[in-house]
Formats: sequence, C-alpha cells, structure tokens
Amino acid sequence: MNVIVIGCGKFGTSIASELEHAGYDVVVVDKDYKSFAGLPDSFHGRRINGDAMDLEVLERAKVKDTDAIILTSQDDTTNLVLAHMFKNHFNIDNVISLNTDPEFRFYYDLTGNNTISMVSWGTLKIEEILMKRSKKSDDSIETTPIEIFNVVLPDIGKPYSAIELQKVPGSIIFAITHDHITSKFLDKTEVKPGDILHMSSTMEGLRNFYDYLDRVAQKEKSE
Repeated sequence: MNVIVIGCGKFGTSIASELEHAGYDVVVVDKDYKSFAGLPDSFHGRRINGDAMDLEVLERAKVKDTDAIILTSQDDTTNLVLAHMFKNHFNIDNVISLNTDPEFRFYYDLTGNNTISMVSWGTLKIEEILMKRSKKSDDSIETTPIEIFNVVLPDIGKPYSAIELQKVPGSIIFAITHDHITSKFLDKTEVKPGDILHMSSTMEGLRNFYDYLDRVAQKEKSE
C-alpha cells in the first residue's frame, strides 16, 4: 500500500516510521526541510520538501498513485482544507486526519473521512483504520479486553514522574495532552497536574493506575 504522510512533526515522524516498518511504501511531505531530521536513519521512504497545497508538490509525491493520505498537522484548519481537497479534487477515499482540538471534531465528521482524535485515540490506531483490523491476535483481544482511556492527572502540588507512571502494570501510556497540544509520551516527558494521559489499558490496569494516583496523592499530603 502506498501512503503519503503530510507533516513531519513528532506525530507524522512516528506514523511514517511505523508504517514503513510494517511494510508500507511511505512518502513524507513537509514544507520545512529541517523537520525531516526527526526521521530515523532506518527510514528509507521518500521525503518531499514543499507545501502540500501546491499541485506540483503533490505530483512529485505521486498523489494519483497513492492508496491513503494521512494528515498530521496540529493545525486543524489545515487538515480540514487538505482533507476536503484530497477527497473532492483527487477522489481519494482513504484520508485520515489528525484532530487536535475537540472543538473542530464536528467539522471533521462532516467531511466523511476517518479522523484520529488524539483526545481519544492512540497513534497505533492509524494502522487499524488502514487495515480494517487490529494487528493484535483475536484471541488476546477476546480474553483480555483492552480499551483507550483518557486520564486527567489530579493536582498533587508538583510534577509527576513519567518513568514511574509508565511502571503501573496493565497500562501503556502512548500520548499526553498539555495546553491543548498532544505529543508522544516519553521517559523524559514533563508531566504536570491537569495534563491528559492517553493510554491503552485493561480494566484492571486502569484500576491499578487510579490506585497509584491515590497513593501518590496520599504520600504528598502526609509530607
């Protein structure tokens, strides 16, 4: 499958790398050439430097031969305009848009395209939409239901430890939203009260996570 990823920020870089690793032919388009430096050395897909709204740039990306477009800009207006253009001008049905501001979700729904809302979905859902099924085995899904949860961190009077949060059993934190900006969750991520953690978890894992937050809060009160 040929895929064009528009935008080479943190999210676009992650998606492009993962999809190529999974066997897709990936082209990345970004108007800032320096953004390509974020791609790993193992990435061998094409890099197109230019504005995705420029027809000449899209022709270089071979848009007419692509099977799917993934829009990863954190500017919802840009993604909405591009989604409309790819669907109506190029007749591409498989357009997946990143939605970062929940207030814009209604407008994405009107386009009729697939939308990834980082408030409620994880990075790995991209492949699930493209493949129409999860990469995980059906048996593991049936025996251990896993869902996506958003957890708002309570105020404990100081920042949280990203490393300690990731040690809670039964949950995997894949992204964090801070000041309306969503990014990938890493060991060095600065985590503050009020941030929203996006995680895949079993129900037991979610209980473990809330138990951990309660223990941290009680510890801070006692000190």
